[in-house]
Amino acid sequence: MRIRPLTDVLDFWLDKLIFQRVRSRGFHASILRSFHQFVRVGDYCMIRGLTGISQDVPPFVIMSDTNVVRGLNSVGMRRAGFSKATRDSIKAAFSALLREGLNLDEAFARRLDAVIDFPMPEEGDRLRLWEVHLPPSLPRADDLDLAFLAGRFRVSGGNIRNICVSAAYFAAEQGRPVTMADLVRGTEREYRKLGRLTVEEEFGHYFEVIRPTAEAGPRPAAGA
Repeated sequence: MRIRPLTDVLDFWLDKLIFQRVRSRGFHASILRSFHQFVRVGDYCMIRGLTGISQDVPPFVIMSDTNVVRGLNSVGMRRAGFSKATRDSIKAAFSALLREGLNLDEAFARRLDAVIDFPMPEEGDRLRLWEVHLPPSLPRADDLDLAFLAGRFRVSGGNIRNICVSAAYFAAEQGRPVTMADLVRGTEREYRKLGRLTVEEEFGHYFEVIRPTAEAGPRPAAGA
């Protein structure tokens, strides 16, 4: 009977017990390394020998010791076919996030050539935005009051789009045109995502549409 080398045995069980769970592209690990069962391992990283991993591993990095990022897996990325421009971009992100210790907002802000501030749209602009996101091709009920929505709710164009999408889903679930009540419910939902209160003074006589949820108070929006 042939006695298999210890390294072969370790690699066999690593493949059975670890790689089947990790399933990351371009992932390479040397022998004698340990992983916490719930960690996530990023694509194209390399784990050196005698390394302990108890935290998530970022993509494209070289890990050693215990949760220590040693640098970028440049050779692995080059072998995987990443272009020089892509590798340079990853290197810049790596430098900002890991070496300089910046959070994502700070890292991106430092690499912007210009920061453009988009002011909140005025009432007339909001009315046009409501009309754009509720086109004639969309089945609409006769009770839509877009002037009311534009005048009462000071929200951005992105918020208006989200409200219209929510209203369209409400209507589609029941197989009918979009109604004013759908838009009011969509607005209430968007307000909760923004952490804003829904008050009767702002919603006017449409407050009755959302009264049960409004009186329940704000709650965290799932997946927002």
